[in-house]
Amino acid sequence: MRTFAVLTFVLIGAACTATATATDNVFDKKVAPILVKHCIECHNANDFKGKLDLQSKAGFLRGGELGLAFNETIPAESVILQRVQADEMPPEQPLAEN
Repeated sequence: MRTFAVLTFVLIGAACTATATATDNVFDKKVAPILVKHCIECHNANDFKGKLDLQSKAGFLRGGELGLAFNETIPAESVILQRVQADEMPPEQPLAEN
């Protein structure tokens, strides 16, 4: 499952860097549900651990303490993906277990 989740983030993340209207729709329909299910509890506007707010596309693209969460140039090298691949995020139930 982790491989699928990582690939999904890469492809969807790449799409998020295209035109604003199209990517808002992609983010809302494809990325947001994954973030809500696995990330929002700790990375939201009120309790944004690591200064990372994943409630919106803007927060997803902005990043946090570690810098940009998403690398628009090379999505596969994004910090958010590296943390998922290393089973560091989400800490309570890594995506590999889902």
